[in-house]
Amino acid sequence: MLGSPRSIALADPGADVDASGWEDVTNSYILVVDHDPTSRQLVVAALRDSGYSHIGAVQSDQEALERIQLGHPELIICNMNMETMSGFELCPALRADQTARSIPILAQTDSADPEQKVEAFASGATDLFARPYHTSELLFRVRILLERGRLIERLTAFRAHFAEDLWQAAGTQGALLPDPARLMALRESLPFEVASYYEASLGLGGDIWGIEPAGEQRVLVFNADFSGHGVSAAFNTVRLHSFIHANYRQHRTPAELLNVLNQFLCKVLPIGQFATMFCAILDFGAKTIEYASAAAPQQILRSAANQPFAVVGEPGFPLGMTPEATFETQTAPFESGAMLVLFSDALIETPPPPTSVFSTQKLCQFINTSQGGSTPQELCNAILMHLFDGISEKLEDDLTLIAAHYVQEGQQ
Repeated sequence: MLGSPRSIALADPGADVDASGWEDVTNSYILVVDHDPTSRQLVVAALRDSGYSHIGAVQSDQEALERIQLGHPELIICNMNMETMSGFELCPALRADQTARSIPILAQTDSADPEQKVEAFASGATDLFARPYHTSELLFRVRILLERGRLIERLTAFRAHFAEDLWQAAGTQGALLPDPARLMALRESLPFEVASYYEASLGLGGDIWGIEPAGEQRVLVFNADFSGHGVSAAFNTVRLHSFIHANYRQHRTPAELLNVLNQFLCKVLPIGQFATMFCAILDFGAKTIEYASAAAPQQILRSAANQPFAVVGEPGFPLGMTPEATFETQTAPFESGAMLVLFSDALIETPPPPTSVFSTQKLCQFINTSQGGSTPQELCNAILMHLFDGISEKLEDDLTLIAAHYVQEGQQ
């Protein structure tokens, strides 16, 4: 039997503590579980005196579980030393219950023994207080747990809402990439086959690639990578995609396109943001490739069937940094059986240098020695398999890989 109320709840030196500015949580449903009526009534009375009006009080574990099924409490105050089922047994039972596992549990113990505290937390208690206790301590712990619970609830809802928005945005960004129907249409009109892979490190990314018809027997292929990750980088890919789609036909060379893109991005990008880009025009009539780079990694080209792959491209200036930047178009053979391999820097910087699986030179050597005669899809598969076999963690950057092939006669 418990002693007098004075032995349980000491005088309250903090009763006049100013709680202004705190969230009003007095409408919270609190469930008090205690086999001892005096102890139970003291806790309930302290709560009611502090303005809490929605309080449930039960004396056994079974009643507690039944009450939880009827109405979800925001807090459970549980005596850890009950006679039937102790709180050390009830807490694990609550944590195992799908309905109750997330409810904070404020545990009441008979002593401040450190071992009992550890046992209380290990059994599933969120916080605890020992008798004798000041009422103000109990009330502050109650308020903190309720406010934290509501904050977690709001954060959980926000996270779910954000995840849905992110999923929708990722789908929208993915729709900017060339779809199978467009690639099939190009395949039917040109001796051209493409395989690709794209993965954003944060759901949304700063990589974008595309293919656009560039006149009779000509096609534009580009691969761009914006600084940063997430929403801002993804928004920039939309800007670039829209601008290219509206303007690419007006500019005959890759350098001209990079020049106008640079002027555009210098106006719209915030300070500190920029893009790297490699773009090429494949001319199946002239059997040439024209290309220009804006600080993109050097890419890899096979100029004809049975020729080795080689590194091509000069770094150049990034897009969006300075309107004075200039770019240069270079020309190389692109004959039957030729293949262009484009990639973002994640391919040659994973893991970060100097332990990267690939460098540009290592990638070129890998293709030449292992997969030089493969189809675009087989080549991409081999590169990615080798990359992912060599890493154990999630990619830290967005990854794009494209292989564009001039299909040989008789293979169409």
